[in-house]
Amino acid sequence: MAKFKTEEEAVEAVATFKEEVKSAKAALTDYYKANKLKRNEEHDADSKHGKKIAKLEKSVERNTDKLAKAKEAAKSLKPKKERAVKYDYPADMTPEEKKKYRAKMRSQAKKSDNPKKAKKAKSEATPEKKKKKSKKSKNEDED
Repeated sequence: MAKFKTEEEAVEAVATFKEEVKSAKAALTDYYKANKLKRNEEHDADSKHGKKIAKLEKSVERNTDKLAKAKEAAKSLKPKKERAVKYDYPADMTPEEKKKYRAKMRSQAKKSDNPKKAKKAKSEATPEKKKKKSKKSKNEDED
């Protein structure tokens, strides 16, 4: 099994090994059909078909192993995606501290975007309470 230098080589090898596995399985299936054998029975002891079936099964297994190794190589050669980090955290922060830091930074960003909007949003957040009439005053109004 040759080592792959690039991801493209590994992907091409995966495609070729898939075709090899497919053809090996097709050859085994054709042999079973041509000789009217059942797939789920043991044919190892059979002197006529045992060696041929073992050879075909071995080729399927070998090609499947090559395919698995090529897939693994392709996965390892694939470049890693860099995560975009929205905040630059100070060193050695716990997840809880990071959460508080993010909340603080969001509030600062909101205030700095538009000071009029920030004041307006603040006033909307605390609307004036309407005075509720007590039950006694309702009863008096009805009389």
